[in-house]
Amino acid sequence: MKVLKYLAIGLILLIAAAFVGSFFLSDKAHAERSIVIDRPPSVVFALLNSFQRFNEWSPWADLDPKTQYEYSGTERGVGAKMAWTSTDPSVGSGKQEITASKPNERVETLLDFGDQGKANAYFQLTPEGKGTRVAWGFNSDLNGPIERLFGLIIPGMIGGDYEKGLAKLKPLAESLPNVDLTGVEAELTTEVATPAYAVAAEAGVDEASSTEVLTAAYGEIMAFMAANQINQSGPVFTRILSHADGKWRFEASIPVDRNDVAGTGRIQATQSFGGKAIRFKHLGSYDSLSKTHEQAHGWLAVNKLTEIGTRYEVYVSDPATTPVDELLTQILVPIE
Repeated sequence: MKVLKYLAIGLILLIAAAFVGSFFLSDKAHAERSIVIDRPPSVVFALLNSFQRFNEWSPWADLDPKTQYEYSGTERGVGAKMAWTSTDPSVGSGKQEITASKPNERVETLLDFGDQGKANAYFQLTPEGKGTRVAWGFNSDLNGPIERLFGLIIPGMIGGDYEKGLAKLKPLAESLPNVDLTGVEAELTTEVATPAYAVAAEAGVDEASSTEVLTAAYGEIMAFMAANQINQSGPVFTRILSHADGKWRFEASIPVDRNDVAGTGRIQATQSFGGKAIRFKHLGSYDSLSKTHEQAHGWLAVNKLTEIGTRYEVYVSDPATTPVDELLTQILVPIE
């Protein structure tokens, strides 16, 4: 009996010592893990700046396939929100929101676990070689002695999950096009089709050839419009048919107020694009449009959007009166 008595006293003293000692422990919990991903910071940032693909690499997504998810707020950047509900205690319920976003550098989120409290997480992106070092960190305030004691195991527990998540993020990011997305301006739009006239043409991929062919095609259409008292209703555009074998095949088109007159020669009555699309902004020389097209391809891949049909280039600026570096072109990419 004396042995049990001494054991009980020892246990009480141990608990008391731990309780007292907890007041000297840090009132902050911190964990961080990192990995190098062979893609530019802009690609990794685009993945992390939205919750739309979070569960493709989340270390917790597979723990309970029955977890319910709800997305709200903005689709990307500050204000994007994701909430989850699970009966599995290892997943639980909660929500997170992007609270800060610095392009290609950092994303911060607020984690709300309900009765279990709140915490902050972040992704810090740093260029490393031709890739990006991604640091995933966690910070939480610890209130009271029990939470401070629990804080001793948080770095290992959270850190292990972060390692698993980053290990899944790496192949996902590296499966995307290796294109720098810095400066991409894209927006979802629903276009309304309008009447137009078009001329199918072919040019070389160099600027001089395409300018000559486009000018001739638009000249034909404008002469036809003038002869039939048809008015232009918006900026000229092209429907891109193909880029192959050193040739650019397209339809040079002009939107009009009516297209009830049958076309002559190469001129055909048609319509501008109507439907759901992503509009990409290009500012500068037409000769550098290929770069924006490549960025559009990468941006669509990151956001898991499927391109359908053919692309359109809308020449918003008048090249006769606009400096080359101020020329505004919109690339319309139809999507599902």
